Amino acid sequence: VEPIICLSGICGILVSMVVLTRKSMCTSCNCYLTALAVGDLLFLTLLLVRTVVEEMVDCEFHVSSTRVVFFEYSIIFMEVFQYLTVGVTVMLAVERYIAICHPMRARSLCTVKRARTIIVLLTFLAFLLRSPKFFDLKFTTGRGPKGEKILVVDWAYPYNEKLYTYMVTICLMTILPLMALVLLNTLIILEIRRSSRFLRTFLSADRRIQSAVSSEELKITMMLVAVIMAFFVCNTPYMVYK
Repeated sequence: VEPIICLSGICGILVSMVVLTRKSMCTSCNCYLTALAVGDLLFLTLLLVRTVVEEMVDCEFHVSSTRVVFFEYSIIFMEVFQYLTVGVTVMLAVERYIAICHPMRARSLCTVKRARTIIVLLTFLAFLLRSPKFFDLKFTTGRGPKGEKILVVDWAYPYNEKLYTYMVTICLMTILPLMALVLLNTLIILEIRRSSRFLRTFLSADRRIQSAVSSEELKITMMLVAVIMAFFVCNTPYMVYK
């Protein structure tokens, strides 16, 4: 089941990237969406490889030392890509907030160059936050049941693991992003409703425009609620599990 889910997600992401990377689609918002797609693509690719290797029990790689190294380091990189997607999701909310609540400043603040710079910084920050995990792993050689040499993973925590997990995984990567998304999207929804009431007041004679305004308000509101729910449903259980 997992390989099918991963392949479906990868195919969907690749189609999205083909659309988002067109020259005509080069906007700051689409830069964030592309970064989000890349992060998800790399995450799913590593997850797919891990799943396939686990199923190939008769393969030589499955019992090799290389597999041990791959499995331990791949989970670290998967979490790096997940941290990146969390940061990009929050920045998408920030961008929408500026565009809707401060439209006069959006032209100068929401630029492609600025978006690309922020994406690079978020990538660096994701690696930085997860870098302590690289020092957890200590590889030593041992003997297997048949006397063959095997690679053994020892866990050596040169820092307070519980404090790190609480500060980074729970607070910085779960609670704060969720609070930021709820706050920003609430402000956006309130601004959309205020603008819609203003338009209905001055366009009260035109029922067709009123209907279009209400329909657009509903679509945007539902999309913003979906962003919060998707983040909460998909990220929170995984973070709690980790």
